[in-house]
Amino acid sequence: CLLCVILMAHFRRAVQDPPGRLDQTRKKLMFRMTQSRQTSWVHSPSPLVALLCRKQFQICLALMSAFWFAIAVWTVGVAVNDGRQTLEGLRFTAIQTRGGSAATSPGISGIGPLLNECMQDDYDAVLPTVEGATMTLMLPEPTEMNGFFLVTDTSEGTEDRDPVAFAVEGLVSSTGEWARIGASQWTRRFMGEIVF
Repeated sequence: CLLCVILMAHFRRAVQDPPGRLDQTRKKLMFRMTQSRQTSWVHSPSPLVALLCRKQFQICLALMSAFWFAIAVWTVGVAVNDGRQTLEGLRFTAIQTRGGSAATSPGISGIGPLLNECMQDDYDAVLPTVEGATMTLMLPEPTEMNGFFLVTDTSEGTEDRDPVAFAVEGLVSSTGEWARIGASQWTRRFMGEIVF
């Protein structure tokens, strides 16, 4: 088996200078490996060595290693990405106001992209458009972001128009479609999809 050959080559290199105790260990291991090929791993004096010499166990070990490597790569990808998306625009839609009525206007004075809790600079040149209860901000170029901010209306007497139920969508660069990226309620994402 391949693993046995590698182990034997390693021990041969290790014991060439000077022969001694390591050489005795190598001889014992070679004897056990020869013995384990001929007997069941259950009855072997060294079951681990006997298992490592079995091709089925080596394949199983390789598959398990590949599985855990894939999990590690996915975890690192999620950690590095930290929810970033490339969006071409943001759309805020107010649903209900603090006064309890259905929203007729957005109730905010601005919206913009955040990247790691910092405002992005390239949205400043564009003014949002308002249509009914929706405010849309089209960015000058696709922008990488992992959050957004809202600027509430600070005028006197506008508290009843503050939105308490709303949805935020982003125009995804790769698909050209609007996708929900936030709301007034907590949302949970799994594998990039909103669960609730």
